[in-house]
Amino acid sequence: MFNDAATAGNSIMSIRSRLLQGIAANSFGQVAAVLIQVFSVPIFIKFWGVELYGEWLLINTIPAYLNMCDIGFTTITANEMTMLVSGGERSKALDIFQSTWLLLCFISAIILGISLSVTWFLPVEVWFRFTHIAHFELAVILILLSLYVLVGLQTRLLLAGFRCEGQYALGTFLNTLLLLMEYVAVAIIIYWGGTPVHAACSFFIMRLLGTVWIRLILMQRRSWIVFGAQNASIDTIRRLVRPALSFMAFPMGN
Repeated sequence: MFNDAATAGNSIMSIRSRLLQGIAANSFGQVAAVLIQVFSVPIFIKFWGVELYGEWLLINTIPAYLNMCDIGFTTITANEMTMLVSGGERSKALDIFQSTWLLLCFISAIILGISLSVTWFLPVEVWFRFTHIAHFELAVILILLSLYVLVGLQTRLLLAGFRCEGQYALGTFLNTLLLLMEYVAVAIIIYWGGTPVHAACSFFIMRLLGTVWIRLILMQRRSWIVFGAQNASIDTIRRLVRPALSFMAFPMGN
């Protein structure tokens, strides 16, 4: 009886600890978002001017919509993996992880192909009436920012690995820290005279290196979560489509 009570007490303490860590990680994310908004805008305007910064903001709106191109699969994957791991079914969780990874790679290839076609062959700078960014620069920026977003999808998939193993707080903290590092790097580049092309390149490189860094940390802590296609399944992808589309109804509505 005493052993059962002690086990239950430890379980409650563990849940409470994880909840507090999750709240702390989310709070850190909110603070980081505020800091980025407060400090990045004056830096951009001071060194680029209002007009160039305005064109940069317009360019950023295009890749921002690519964040929805996973149609909710990373969120659904995180939910499914968490339930399976809690039931001790890590092999099925790996099936979902690798199936989603293959799907994201397929979607990313399509999105990248569309981005290349649009940016190189269509006069996007004329449509938006840009005066400070030429066609070639705009094409390079859009491609780099699209790559940044697509690598970010892989980051979100890695966060599902942290979450399913009860390390949601750690994954959230690492992702927020990476975001801060990206903006610090871009601020330094702008301070030294960097152009929008340099800024876009910095965002992409920092996200790529950061994703590799997060992947290595996940491998050290949970070695069973690996990329590949050995456990992937088309049936798994089809099963996840409906809840993923349902989840995407909210952001699509917005």
